Amino acid sequence: MSQQLQDLYDRIDDLPRCPEELALIEEASRLTDLMQDEAEGYRVRRMLMDSAHAVGQSEKMLVAFGWCRDYADRHPEALDEGEQQDLLWHHRWVVNAGRTFPQIPTPRLMALYEDYARRMRDLGLSRHNEAFVGLLYAMHTGDGAAASGHFERLTSTVRDELSACPACEAEIEADYHLFCGNDEAALGQIQHILDRRMTCAHIPTGTHALALAPLIRLGRWDEAGEHAARNRQSVSGDPDHLWAQARHLEYLALTSPNAALKWYAHHVAWAEQTRELGAAQTFHAAAAVLFTVLWNGDQTKTYAIRLAPTVSGYAEDGQYSAGERMNHHLGEAQRLASLFDARNGTAQQRREVDMVLALARIAPPAKA
Repeated sequence: MSQQLQDLYDRIDDLPRCPEELALIEEASRLTDLMQDEAEGYRVRRMLMDSAHAVGQSEKMLVAFGWCRDYADRHPEALDEGEQQDLLWHHRWVVNAGRTFPQIPTPRLMALYEDYARRMRDLGLSRHNEAFVGLLYAMHTGDGAAASGHFERLTSTVRDELSACPACEAEIEADYHLFCGNDEAALGQIQHILDRRMTCAHIPTGTHALALAPLIRLGRWDEAGEHAARNRQSVSGDPDHLWAQARHLEYLALTSPNAALKWYAHHVAWAEQTRELGAAQTFHAAAAVLFTVLWNGDQTKTYAIRLAPTVSGYAEDGQYSAGERMNHHLGEAQRLASLFDARNGTAQQRREVDMVLALARIAPPAKA
């Protein structure tokens, strides 16, 4: 190994998961290409997949995975059984991430899924993992019958060593209940996760955020406030938690619009920069809720907001029309939903945007 590459690895080891770490890993991958060292190239791209997944840049994970899969297929002797299984673990990440990029056509998504399923079967593993991936895709496209079948298989088949972590699977069950319109069942599952103190990289961080919308719809404002208070700061500023940040923006829009404006200003730049368009759609819809509440039909209302110059519609004087901001974010949410729905051949993503927008019509209880 060259000293230059070792120096890069030493710098990477000193960093937490962050965009700077990812940039250094990308530099290391370019160096291995110049060295024409495929084995080291595999090692560094394996690192790249983890880093990109953790900092909300899954598009880079997809590219790195394609390289690694090609290398593994050309050099099956280079990876032992554990490494082959590790690559399959990342394969599941790629299949799940793929649906959040509308530019990836459905046949390509299906090919990724079918290849994943085949490789799982070749290792003699259960259909449990196929059901997990299939359920996420069915909910994304709005295929209720397929979702029901996958949910039944997920909850009735045996887990194996490549199954998603129990916390992730438990949260997907809550997601399924929300997909079916059963807020009470979803909240029961969320409480089950919290009572059992289930954890992973995103749980219970995202679990508290997941509880907010159903609690709002059921009028359980005190409970929503408890979840928001326990969780909000832990997701603040982290690009990998844009979805949770959107859920908190919805809650703040209804309960504390001034705090919501600060939260919005802190996170909107990444929502407009990220290539993970599913998360961007969610944030734009939440921002539309905020400015719908602030606008309230008054075209003259403006607000002082400290936005980064990179944000669309940036104004040097820091004054923004609530109506213009509302129209911008509503348009972006609907545009992204249309891209997904055109790819999927359904109207599910537009329905999800509409469900978020409906929160703006819910009035919180009057303060004593």
